[in-house]
Amino acid sequence: MQQGRIVRGIAGFYYVKLDDGSIIECKARGKFRKDKLSPIVGDNVIVDRIDEEKGIIDKIMPRKNELIRPQVSNIDQAILVFALKDQILALRYLIGF
Repeated sequence: MQQGRIVRGIAGFYYVKLDDGSIIECKARGKFRKDKLSPIVGDNVIVDRIDEEKGIIDKIMPRKNELIRPQVSNIDQAILVFALKDQILALRYLIGF
């Protein structure tokens, strides 16, 4: 088993960058559906490797934080960019952060 981080998720397939730098395509185990937990981009995971290019996500490590939109986790930094010239700054957009 190896540890890695999900860098991309498309239609039930998750691309995990392992500690050695390689990226493999993984599917999540069915036990996550039972627990109502879904892997998302940014999750640190434990992967059971099937072959050189494929694996199965066996465990999702605890998340430090999570954003709903876009759905990502374990964010270290966020940069917000707003145009101020000829614009009225709407503070309601900042409330979500």
